[in-house]
Amino acid sequence: MNVAATSSIFVEKRTAKAGLGTAGRVLTLWYLLVMFTVFSLQVGDLRITCFFALPAALAMFARNMNSANRREMWPLALLLGVALLSVIAGKDAEFIGERSQSFVLFCYSIFMAYALRLELGRAQRSDVSWISGWLLSTIMIAAVLERLGPLRPASDAFRAWNSPYVYAAERRDLIIAGFIRPSIFTAEPSYAALGIAVFSIAWFVSTKSRYRVMLFGLVTVLALILIRSPILAISLPPVGLILLAGAFRQSSRSRRAEHVFFAVTFLMFATILSYLGVGAMSAARGGIAGDQSLAVRLVAPPRIAAAVLGDSPMLGAGLGGRGVLLTEFETVFHQLDLTRAINSSNNEIRLPNVFWEHWIYFGLAGGVIAAYAIVRYFRTLCGGNCIAAALFLFLLANSFGGYSTPRFWSFATLVVIATALAREDLVPHRESGAEIAKGKTTTLGGETQSANF
Repeated sequence: MNVAATSSIFVEKRTAKAGLGTAGRVLTLWYLLVMFTVFSLQVGDLRITCFFALPAALAMFARNMNSANRREMWPLALLLGVALLSVIAGKDAEFIGERSQSFVLFCYSIFMAYALRLELGRAQRSDVSWISGWLLSTIMIAAVLERLGPLRPASDAFRAWNSPYVYAAERRDLIIAGFIRPSIFTAEPSYAALGIAVFSIAWFVSTKSRYRVMLFGLVTVLALILIRSPILAISLPPVGLILLAGAFRQSSRSRRAEHVFFAVTFLMFATILSYLGVGAMSAARGGIAGDQSLAVRLVAPPRIAAAVLGDSPMLGAGLGGRGVLLTEFETVFHQLDLTRAINSSNNEIRLPNVFWEHWIYFGLAGGVIAAYAIVRYFRTLCGGNCIAAALFLFLLANSFGGYSTPRFWSFATLVVIATALAREDLVPHRESGAEIAKGKTTTLGGETQSANF
């Protein structure tokens, strides 16, 4: 007898048709809202980032613990093994205590993200579309209200209470935009931009709305006007690829040509819009060379990585080894004249780039093994042909820091699973359970295997 074995997301879909239900939607909304605001617990000098998502994560894990499987667990175990090795063998044994704390935080973050993965494993496409759509709508309404004034006192009060550092770039905001940009209950406008980018692409790939391109474009343009952050542009290239790929899948030649023309037009328009928008924002900040935010995110991290790998090429500085990197930080920041980063004690500002953090912490040998584990895990969730999702995650990883914290891993999980669920519609003929029992197999997510019993 032949039994079709596909990517795990779709195996669960076949046995859990009901979707998340009210409880699942509430838990997922709760979890993602905390990730967006980085709602954390401060106990003395100890800060537990995104702590208030933990109850939702525990509930999601308890609801779905029977869905956990070895195929997904072993890449995560390999990743944690590399992280532990980096803690033990990292640069300068004096900082092993700091690295050990980062390892505990990293385990906590991976658990949180995996709990989200288990909950979304039972989701239908409409669940992800509903959740991401409501989050996106709420954030955009809040951005407008904060820009107009009514919501700003509450947003400022929450940020002052929840954030470990004070946002002190209002003067720059007035230069860039002519007004203080909305932060929407987050630490700073770039955090809000990240959330909008993540939720907009999750909604775009999961919705079945015929107006999705128009609505996505309106949200992106409005967010650029209100927040003025280049981070918002990271969703445009993946969306262009999705449209282009969809155009080539059209069955008739006439429809294919029409959709390819539309996709190419969108790509050209998005490219021009991004160029003009990012150029205008960079010009207001003193040009690309003078834009400290851009330099801190994109220019400084590879230079710091080069310095660390030159000294510790195989296993890097060790997970979360910020203390041992002070010399490299100061040298590179002084070379680039990054006064804001030099004067800041906040780790995410000092190294806001998850991609380069990976290589700084794990080195070349550890980094390659850990990268294999990460790619293997996300490919298991997404199935085959997830180029657009991979591109978005690469851009996302170059947009903010906090490798050991739950935000990147949670946002990545949402985007990957949203993309996987959207691929259901790419299967032209889904066989019924009776057909499968007769020996037929289905192709889902590009990964289909037959097991003979």
